[in-house]
Formats: sequence, C-alpha cells, structure tokens
Amino acid sequence: MSKSSKLLLILLALSVIANVYFIVQKFKNSDVEKDFQVSAKTEKTRVFEYQGQQEPEIKIKNPVIEVRCLKVWQFAPGFTELTVRITNKSDKFISYWNINADIFDSKGEYLGHSFTNGENLRPGQSIIGGILFRNVRAFEVASWELYIERLRIDLGRGNTFDATRYFKLKEIK
Repeated sequence: MSKSSKLLLILLALSVIANVYFIVQKFKNSDVEKDFQVSAKTEKTRVFEYQGQQEPEIKIKNPVIEVRCLKVWQFAPGFTELTVRITNKSDKFISYWNINADIFDSKGEYLGHSFTNGENLRPGQSIIGGILFRNVRAFEVASWELYIERLRIDLGRGNTFDATRYFKLKEIK
C-alpha cells in the first residue's frame, strides 16, 4: 500500500471518529426522547431545532463562515479533493464545524457528496482543509454547492452551543 493510500485511510478514519464523537456528545447533552424537527432556514444552512427546549439568547457579530475553493485535484487514484480555505468571520470561538459539499459535472449532473469538519477555529482565523470525494475524477468536476451542516460555538470554558441556525456560509469565488 502506497504512502498516499495509507494517509488517505488515516484521514478518512479520523473524519469518521470526529463525527461519531459529535453524535455521542449530542445525545449525551440532550434528552434523547425529544422530537427533532429538521428545517432549512436558508439555502446554505441546515438547522436542527429541538422542540420544547429553551435556547439561550446569543449575540454574534458577523455570523459568517467564508469558504474559498483553492483547487480541485486528483488526490489519489479514485479520489478527488476540493481544497478549501475556511475563515471564521464572527466574533465567536467555533468549537466544531462541519461543511458539506455536493459536486456536479459541466451538464449540472450530480457527481457526489462529501464533507469536511474541524475544531477550534478562533475569530478571524482561517484554516486550509480538504473535502474528499471517492470514485470521482477531478476533471469531471465543474461546480459545487457548499453548506453548513453543523456548527457549535464555545461560550467559554467548554460551554458549547449549537449555533448552526445563526451562521451563514459565504463562498468567495
């Protein structure tokens, strides 16, 4: 197995572990018997509302995640990567973020879906990340749609809050 294949497997495993951790934390900190209602508040943000739960009032200056696609390239045989720069334009510390992407060919036909996620993004900070797509050739990708799947802010000392509904994704071309 080549080094790039091993690296790819490690990256995929870490991504799965991060998602499992997030799900476990979500159910640890909530009443599992509550009904969850999914609604789309904006085109680029998916929101999960907890019925009957009181939300704290949060004031966020410029609740924007800026995303710029830096390149689309063949990461390894059978894997295409969208390399992106993600910038926290808000005044809040983002403890966790998950950005999803759908990709399309030049005819607008759907090619696939994937995501990237991360932790500890300070106000004004940028990070370079990759969104990997399996069984897609880089030259096929003509366009993409990005959206925030989940975003948590830290209000201090580990007191996290689901702020997905407050944030907008702004793609920079």
